[in-house]
Formats: sequence, structure tokens, C-alpha cells
Amino acid sequence: MTIPNPNQALKKLYVTIPKQVRIAFICTFAAGLAAHLYQFTNKLFNFDELYNTPEGTGEGLGLGRFGLFYVGRFIKHFFGNYSLPLVNGLVSLVLIALAACLIVSGLRIQNTLYAGLIGGLMAVFPSVTCNFFFLFTAPYYSFALMLACLSAWLILRKRNIVIFLIAVFLLAFSTGIYQAYFAVSAAFLVTWLILQSAESLASGSSSDKQEYVPTLRTALYAFFFLLAGLICYMVLNKLSLTIFQVQLPDYQGLSSMGTIDPAFILKRAAESYAHTLHLFLEDVYSLNPTSVIKLSIALLFAAAAYVLVKTLLTGLKEHHNGLLIAMYLVFLLVYPISLFLVFLMVTPDTYVQAAMLNSAVFSIIMPVAVIDRLPLHFRPDISFITNICQWFAFLGTSAVILVYIWYANGNYMALQYADYHDLAYYTVMLSQIKDVEGFTDDTPVIVLGQNFTDNSFKAGNLVHDTFYLYGTSPTYISAYSSRNLFTKYLGYTPEFLSSDEDELYFNTHPEVIAMPCYPDQGSIKMVDGVIVVKVEEAATEEAAD
Repeated sequence: MTIPNPNQALKKLYVTIPKQVRIAFICTFAAGLAAHLYQFTNKLFNFDELYNTPEGTGEGLGLGRFGLFYVGRFIKHFFGNYSLPLVNGLVSLVLIALAACLIVSGLRIQNTLYAGLIGGLMAVFPSVTCNFFFLFTAPYYSFALMLACLSAWLILRKRNIVIFLIAVFLLAFSTGIYQAYFAVSAAFLVTWLILQSAESLASGSSSDKQEYVPTLRTALYAFFFLLAGLICYMVLNKLSLTIFQVQLPDYQGLSSMGTIDPAFILKRAAESYAHTLHLFLEDVYSLNPTSVIKLSIALLFAAAAYVLVKTLLTGLKEHHNGLLIAMYLVFLLVYPISLFLVFLMVTPDTYVQAAMLNSAVFSIIMPVAVIDRLPLHFRPDISFITNICQWFAFLGTSAVILVYIWYANGNYMALQYADYHDLAYYTVMLSQIKDVEGFTDDTPVIVLGQNFTDNSFKAGNLVHDTFYLYGTSPTYISAYSSRNLFTKYLGYTPEFLSSDEDELYFNTHPEVIAMPCYPDQGSIKMVDGVIVVKVEEAATEEAAD
């Protein structure tokens, strides 16, 4: 038995990978670097990045993310969970590229051009940009995205009990890293079902009255896979919480996770249709921030609608089995819900934002896949309109990718502006603290209040009206960020007082009550041997308690 050398092994692996998959990987990387190299080569921070610098993975078990907890502990054992921009960024891009390859392979994309567009789209979608605002956890979330796509890909490739159980576990673990990626698997599978049923209708073959059976089997298989994955997630999460004796907090409805409210589900399902329609009409969670993207999505939807309607008419003309036509229509009706499935998964108290909507990327992938595969079944009668639809797919998706690249860079610039301003703001405050009479290097400091009311500090990040993706903010000056800015960027590490007792004592101290709020003169003062920085007035009820 001979063992191939690395060069031979890699060459053999390379030739076994379809060209479309290779193109998807390369284009993911190229578009990803164009969109995110700004972030990868700078050390930018937002509210959570401040807290998790230089090390951290964010909350795991406490937010129902057992997968993040376990992977974080595993990586910490070997490397540490450091927020390294270039390393974290490149690792994340590799994982996103693998996810794109799985989608191209699973949907059986034929045209290398469309494969490349899907790869580029996966790298620059706004949810991915949101992910990169939180670089400390970006590799873990990208890993979850890849696992979600891998689980669906396995279900589509082979059906046996072992593969099914592996796929269920991968989906549960992906959901355990970040719950929103469950919806990615669902949207992937619904897109595949639309394509499979549409191809059966467009093929023009009506001799087999049982032609609906393969599609029905796949639909049922996918449904039970998603259900089993959700149940497995709930079981593993509950088990992890019990082992480590952690309780879900009453944060955005987490304590009531798993409860079912039919009225709420129906309401959110209806909202999914509205969000899908609004993708080419008005802003939907910053997923379509410009008129160019809205127009491009409208063209994509129009082109796909033409092909899908033509497919339906072909099926009716060829007298296909009524059940196949019914399933085709059901899959199309379920499609908008799959794009925004997150809205059905969360509780009424959950704040939904762009980082949770990665499944909405299939709002563009599905039309591209439809236009790539279905016209093949119309040959030799490929109409002029069908060719126009293919141009719409190419130009529309290309425009979306280019605008998303622009939008990502603009948001990173906004993040940097805010960082510059906030560091300057706290540098001035630190100088004022050190100028207090009686200051020594071991003097304790307490910051009272959460919200600054500084009318002289209104510039923010300068461009927040245009670049406002979740994860950016006009400023991060707040009590939540103050200690991290002082210690991690300005190197000032005094004894910070922050207990409820200390805050109550100083908030009710007559000398502090008489002080104005920062930045007015006298808002930083030595009181009972402690430097008090008064940011805002204490609430009357709080002071009374």
C-alpha cells in the first residue's frame, strides 16, 4: 500500500471538487476581503467588543448557547479566546466559504458565474458584517453557519439513520452556538424543495403518476430533521444548564424559551410575508439599505417569478399530478416564512436585529438558483424573456454584492469615527480626574449614572444617518463602557467602585447631590476620599430606596 505525498493528495482532492464549488470558495474570499479587510486590519471596538477585549467569547450558557460555551472552552484550552482581527477574520471567512460551497453543492448550481455570485453574497450579506463587528465571537458564529449548512447538505445527500443522527446533532450544536442559524438550515431546505418540485413540473414528463413521491419524501424527511434538531437543541441545552447549574435569565424572554403561542406564531408568520415584500419597497432591518439594492431585489424577484410561473403553467399543461402542483405551491408559500423564521422562534420580548437574519440571504440565493437551473428544462425553446431573466440575475446579484461591500466599509468607517471620538472624550475626562485636588495613584473612582448629557459632544460617528447597521452606534460613552475604555485603551486601572451600596451612598450624599452633571465644571470631585464622576442625576425613587 502506497501513501500519497501531500502534493499528490491535494491534487487528487482538488480535481474531485466540482468547478462550481471551487469558484464559490474563491469568490467568497475575494468579496469577503473587499468588504471586511478594513475591520481585519484595524482594532475597532463597539459595546461588546470593549467588554471582551482582549479575551472572551460572550455569554454562552446564560443565553441558551451551550455550543458557544463548549467550543469557547475548547479553543481557550489550546489558544485562548483572543479578539485578533486578522486571524479571527480569516478563519471566519474560511468557514463562510465552506458554507457557500455546501449551498452551491446542495442546490446543484450549474453555472460557475452564479456559483461565484452566491459565494460573494455569502461573504458580504449584512448579517455577516454584523458578525464582524463582534470579532471576538465571529469565528464561532461563522462555525455555526457552516454547521447549519452542513447539516442540511447531509440530509440532501444521503438518507440513512446514521447520517440523519449526525445531521440532527450538527443542527442542534449550530443552534447552540447561536439560535438564529437554525433558520439557515430551514431556508436552505425550503429552497431545495422549491427547486426539486419545480424541476419535476418543468421537465414536461407526466407519464409517472407517482412523480410526487420523491419530493414528498424529501419534504417529510426535512421536516422531521428540523423538528428533531430543535428537540435535540432543547434537550442538550437543558442538560448543560443542569450540569453547570445555570438558569436562563429573564433577558429578552429567554426564561420562557420553548413556549408556544399559536396567535403569536400566526402574527409573526404574516409579518414574514410583509418583510419579504418590503425587501424591494422599504428598509428591512438594514438588509436593503439603498435604493439600488431594493431595485436589484425587485428585478431578481420579477425574473424568478416569471420562471416559477412558467414552470407552474408547464406543469398544468402537461397534466402533472395535482399533489405535486399542490406541494410546489405550498413550498412557495412557506418560503417567505423560512427567510424570517427567526421571528417565529423568538419570544415577544426579543429584540430582533440584522445579525439574527442570516437566513434572509436566501431571498437572493433562491431566485439565482431558480434562474440557474429551471431554464435548462425549457430547452430547446429558451425564450428571449428567459435570457433577459438570466441577465437580471447576473446584474442584480452583482449590484447587491457591490453595494454590500460599500455598506460594510462605510459601517466600519463609522465604527472607527466613534472610537476616535470616544477615546478623545475619555482622555479629556482622565486628565480632569488627575487634576482633582488630592489625587493620588491609589485614589478610588466611582462613575455615577449611565447616560451622558453632554451637549458639546454631538458629532458621534459623523455618518450614522447612512451607516447604521446593528453593532455600530454614534458613540459608546456610557457607564457600561467607561471602565473598559479607561483600563483597556487608556491604561488607567484604579480601584473602581461599582457596588449597589457604594452607588446608593454617593447618590444620596449631600455634596454629590449639589454637584452638576458632567462635563460641567465641578462634576468631578473628591468626596470622602473617592473621586466621584457624576454623569447624571440619580432617579428620585432610587435615591429614596
